[in-house]
Amino acid sequence: MKKTFFTTFILASLFGFTACTHTTNATNKKLTCKDHQRVTTLAYTYIVDRFDKAYFSQNDFDGATAQLYLVEKKAPTDYAKNINAAQKSYEEHYALAKQKKCDVSAYKPSPIASVKKQLKSLVKK
Repeated sequence: MKKTFFTTFILASLFGFTACTHTTNATNKKLTCKDHQRVTTLAYTYIVDRFDKAYFSQNDFDGATAQLYLVEKKAPTDYAKNINAAQKSYEEHYALAKQKKCDVSAYKPSPIASVKKQLKSLVKK
């Protein structure tokens, strides 16, 4: 129950906040560098946590590889759609932050790139 609530809360926060921020260019201009960093961190945390809990914590590297393939191919599964929505939000806010000349050095790296890196390092072990 707690896990379901947490997942629902994260999804609602992520998509609710990003949906509100993408309504118009005028709205995007009002967002601060801190706002963009918050959204990118939320998207990063969501994606990495999903892969950690579903695959890496159970040493299911084949499952993680298969799911990553589905995500990259933009499969119509709920999991892939949610991951892709979070990744898109990350990319949009990262790009907006760079446009505004925010210091993006403290931003988390691309969540999908982090999952790939983690997968590659764990497969080598």
